[in-house]
Amino acid sequence: MSDSVSRPTTNYSWAVGTAGPSRASPPAGLVLLIYAVLVLLVGLACDPTFTITYENQTDRPIQIFLYGKFDLSLEPMETKTLDTIEFDEATFEARTLEGRVIFSETLTRAEMEARDWRIVIVDSLREKG
Repeated sequence: MSDSVSRPTTNYSWAVGTAGPSRASPPAGLVLLIYAVLVLLVGLACDPTFTITYENQTDRPIQIFLYGKFDLSLEPMETKTLDTIEFDEATFEARTLEGRVIFSETLTRAEMEARDWRIVIVDSLREKG
């Protein structure tokens, strides 16, 4: 009795040095459609943003807080532009490095549009003593 085991045979007839049997590439239209869907999904997943310009017209370095959280630092007479998530209403604060609030306003989107998306901090609350 023979212990012969039947094994399936595989035809490896492609050329030596190739990665394997050739496969047809997907149609270019399908590739473009998949790419367009991915771009659209990424765009929908991102929050819309506004670009806000902060202008420090004081003679001291300040820190800007948005929604009560630190957003950025500005040197005296420095201007910076940043993107922020879209909002209906937001509270903007400027504080000295010692933590004293020298500017605080709650502004709506319409009010920010009227200001051309600029927050200008002037030294209206001079420190005494």
